[in-house]
Amino acid sequence: MNMWVSRPTFDQEAESDPDEIDYTALDRVIPHPVYGAQSWLSVLNPADATSDKVKRLLTEAHGRARDRYDKKYK
Repeated sequence: MNMWVSRPTFDQEAESDPDEIDYTALDRVIPHPVYGAQSWLSVLNPADATSDKVKRLLTEAHGRARDRYDKKYK
């Protein structure tokens, strides 16, 4: 699952040392391996450990997408 979040949210949720990130880890919030620089987060196989956090992040990502759409088309 990939989510585009605000920079402050990304900075809070992403691990600080990119050399120590395991991009194969399951059920863990990590920076997207390609789009992390643009504030994208990723979770492989979200489950119990990340379910509440993923819901919150998806809510934010949906709001950002909705706002972007509204600015462009309304």
